[in-house]
Parts: sequence; C-alpha cells; structure tokens
Amino acid sequence: MNEHGTIPNRKEVKNMKGVAPFSERFKDLVNGKTCREISDVLGLSKSAVNSYLTGAREPKTPVIRTISQYYGVDPVWLM
Repeated sequence: MNEHGTIPNRKEVKNMKGVAPFSERFKDLVNGKTCREISDVLGLSKSAVNSYLTGAREPKTPVIRTISQYYGVDPVWLM
C-alpha cells in the first residue's frame, strides 16, 4: 500500500527503496529454467523472456498478469 492506502502504481513501486527490480523477482520465480521453457509455458517470445530476465525491458500489465497467474504470486509484488 502507498501513503494513500491504495495499491501503488508502477512508478511508485519503482521509486520505493529496497524493492528489487522486476528482473530479480522474475528470476526467483523461474528458478533456473531456460528462456525456451519459460516462453513455452507463458506464451511469450524467447526474446521477450530474455529481455525481462536481463532487465533490458519490463513487461506491460497484461504480461505481468499472465506471469503472476501462472506462478501464483501477487502482480503488485512482480511490479
């Protein structure tokens, strides 16, 4: 929750101190699987998965929703 008692948006999450970047949390979830394995189960391209894992790109909200549903985590935690 943010200072207003609501769920923080992406910008607020990125500005929080001590919050790991998306790429780190995503790496924790995939637990050493290959980009091919991850892309197959999530329906994403291999290059997109690689970009997310390296931190070159961050996924848009629909992709965060897909990842959070597959791994059973809160989408806010992923952001």
